[in-house]
Amino acid sequence: MLSLGVVNVYFLDTDEPGEGWALVDTGLPWHFSAIVREARRRYGNTAPTGIYLTHGHYDHAGSAAALAAYWSVPVFAHEAELPFLTGQCDYPPADPSSCGGWLSLASHFASTHGRDLRPYILPLTEGPQGWEPIPLPGHTLGQVGFWQESSRTLIAGDALMNLKVDKWLPRKGLSWPPPPFTTDWFAVRKSLERILALEPQTLYFGHGEPLTELAPGELAERTEWFAIARAGRYVGDPVRQASDGNPIVAPIPPDPTKRLTKALVLGALATSAYFLLKNKQNS
Repeated sequence: MLSLGVVNVYFLDTDEPGEGWALVDTGLPWHFSAIVREARRRYGNTAPTGIYLTHGHYDHAGSAAALAAYWSVPVFAHEAELPFLTGQCDYPPADPSSCGGWLSLASHFASTHGRDLRPYILPLTEGPQGWEPIPLPGHTLGQVGFWQESSRTLIAGDALMNLKVDKWLPRKGLSWPPPPFTTDWFAVRKSLERILALEPQTLYFGHGEPLTELAPGELAERTEWFAIARAGRYVGDPVRQASDGNPIVAPIPPDPTKRLTKALVLGALATSAYFLLKNKQNS
């Protein structure tokens, strides 16, 4: 695992020595250099067999195109993610009303644009050697995790996080996927049930530190209090996928806080710039 601030990427060795390695997720666009440096440290000039995405959000697929071009390797994602990764459509808009704290504020400005990873993107049919793709939809329509039976290890993507984001400062703690960008809470619950049925001993996340040496039933105990989000535009109207791959999104109610939030942020920036300039003139 390579932690890149609040997002993680994974370097997977295959079961057979000398048979190569694979990369799971690619962080944000400016993480390209850090990932390449870590890959060289681990594997020299050996390119991965492929890049595997848990899903296509900007913080997981941000460097995918650049890394695929650099290594000349394919990028794999679940079929339901392909419309968002081939330039066909954008992800559904964020829902700031689904939580409080800094993430709610940040979601006003975060990108939900799709990406165009052609010609590198391919539908996911199997995982890296020794790893099985496990559908874990809810956060996105086609999110997957990667499961290694021999070690009972699961890379869960954003099906869960070990990071709480509902306050003004992020803090460690097991929680649901990032609420503003999660579009089907009923599927989130079913994906959690699928994770619990696997009974992983090690659980890796897209955000937060891993959980290791989990005892049987421990994860179920730690998530038994989890409840479907009580507020938010996607709670009662989850996103569905049309036959052409585009997301079907219920009409979005007006967000009265959006303009106010942007005005407050711009006002704060303008005020800071004014005082900085005034202090500089006085000095």
